Amino acid sequence: ENVLFIKWDRFSRNIEYAYQMIGILRSYNVQAMAIDQPIDFKIPESTVMLAVYLAVPESENTRRALNTMTGMRRARKAGRCVSTAPKGYQNLSHPDGRKYIAPKQPEAELMQYVFTELATGKYNAEQVRKMVYSKGLKCERNNFWKIIRNPIYCGTIVVPPYEDEEIQFVKGQHEPIISEALFYEVQDVLNGNKRQTATKFVSTDMLPLRGFLECPDCQRMLTGSASR
Repeated sequence: ENVLFIKWDRFSRNIEYAYQMIGILRSYNVQAMAIDQPIDFKIPESTVMLAVYLAVPESENTRRALNTMTGMRRARKAGRCVSTAPKGYQNLSHPDGRKYIAPKQPEAELMQYVFTELATGKYNAEQVRKMVYSKGLKCERNNFWKIIRNPIYCGTIVVPPYEDEEIQFVKGQHEPIISEALFYEVQDVLNGNKRQTATKFVSTDMLPLRGFLECPDCQRMLTGSASR
């Protein structure tokens, strides 16, 4: 029996996996055969042609990936967002085809609300996430932590480190949703560098110290509630 395909680049674009799969097929007495690039495996020299047929598509893939990465880094260094727009933004295109991101309402206002509430230190990140979730900003917990750490909201594009280049922060071409001061104030709160204050509670007769006692370990305000 044979496994037929048009060319060897349709069989695999990775030499290591290709040889591994050929060995597996042979163990089942099955031979891989390319219609446009036939190889007679009975001839010893045929292994050379097989290596060429498998190496060319892999090198093309590697070159294409390198060119794509280089182009994306060049775009980031120019201050452009080259990935999917984060919450609060949308992907758009200029008339000449150049892509950019722009604020998207009402998500942009909700993201402003997120950073404003986090900066006060009254609520933790999960509480704020649930608050905006009820307002219509659908975002899971892990993704929420990523976006509130992303400086793209204050107009900064992050260029990841590569080889001998260190991480870079570039002024973006897009419109920021919040100010840099607000963004870094939120980062201080998340990092624990800014003292967080608890939400003001109205004391009851049964809990007169509610909102006044401070935890000696985390320095946050203690609260209380009724229980059965």
